[in-house]
Amino acid sequence: AADPARVSIRSIASAGEAPTESARSAGRVADGYDRLIHWLARSLRDIRLRSPVTEIAWQKGSAELDVRPEGAEPYRLAARAVVVTAPLGVLQVPAEEPGSLRFRPDLPPRTRRALGLLSMGPVVHVSFWFREEPWKGKLARLGFLHTTDAAINPVRAPLAVAWSGGPPAAALLAQGTDALVDHALNTLADTLGIPRRRLQSRVEAFWTHDWLADPWSRGAYSYALVGGAEAAKELAKPIQGTLFLAGEAMDAKGRTGTVEGAIATGVRAAGQIAQRQQRSATQ
Repeated sequence: AADPARVSIRSIASAGEAPTESARSAGRVADGYDRLIHWLARSLRDIRLRSPVTEIAWQKGSAELDVRPEGAEPYRLAARAVVVTAPLGVLQVPAEEPGSLRFRPDLPPRTRRALGLLSMGPVVHVSFWFREEPWKGKLARLGFLHTTDAAINPVRAPLAVAWSGGPPAAALLAQGTDALVDHALNTLADTLGIPRRRLQSRVEAFWTHDWLADPWSRGAYSYALVGGAEAAKELAKPIQGTLFLAGEAMDAKGRTGTVEGAIATGVRAAGQIAQRQQRSATQ
């Protein structure tokens, strides 16, 4: 998702040799990615959906969250510590913007500086569901198809996901949904050598989403700007033992932009809170 003109080369170099064996054998969740969310949430007792937090008023050792649920009265929650997993793009926008999160007092200057050294990159997906696999008999074991300006990720089912990231994705998104779908179908037809009309006649449905314009994400994946190779390490530090930042942009081990990086930061933040509570209990 990164813009090659802005990305930190040092951050790429420090990420290690690529790709690893596990990355090459990455699979898909057959029943949908939300299965992962349900698995992670299996032991949680109180989950509140459609209830955005608009403000966190905090001081060392305590915090109050201003919650604005859809279709209900606002309320406040008190806590001794808060794990903040809002996407980087949400943390970067001014407090008056839709979907923003206000901190009172604001985050420390060192944290704000680190946030400013990262950026959210655009990614566009278009998922097509066909009546039958258009590539059947042509490429029986097709897994990932690179084209001149995008990639197409079919499975052993009549499903294909067209993907583009970085500046090309932003240009495609600016054209609108109809042009985006048209471009993806043309690319797949040209690459597979299938007539466009034949391919389109087999489309049952398609889905896409503009994460860049979504006020709750404001981009797809994060990347380090020039000078920001160490920013994630700074953001992984607890803020006065009360605020703990997590999410893919806060992974200090180079796994930004990945689900495993996001999960690892949640585990890290939980461990930091547990250590803090243990110290408090022994004092």
